[in-house]
Amino acid sequence: MRVLIVAGLLSSILVTAWAGDVPVKVYVDGRPQTYDPAARLRNGTVYVPLRQGAESLGVQCKWQPQTNTAQICTDRGCTIIRKSEGIVVDGSLFRRCAD
Repeated sequence: MRVLIVAGLLSSILVTAWAGDVPVKVYVDGRPQTYDPAARLRNGTVYVPLRQGAESLGVQCKWQPQTNTAQICTDRGCTIIRKSEGIVVDGSLFRRCAD
């Protein structure tokens, strides 16, 4: 079984290097999430649409067009994410998933 899992992951990475982004499934607290556009694997890194990813974690995300930044706020405070810190896909800002 382990060999199949590793082979599947390896083939995904090889396909990514050859063909571009690969859609990936995202789970939050064991529940599958559906994002549009879909989360993706690019060059070995998983990216999630910022607003939808934040909302699936129960936090707010506000876009600040004058500064090209997003503001993510929780009960602990706010974090600013610059457009340059992610990738843009179909007009949506994607951010690297945390480890």
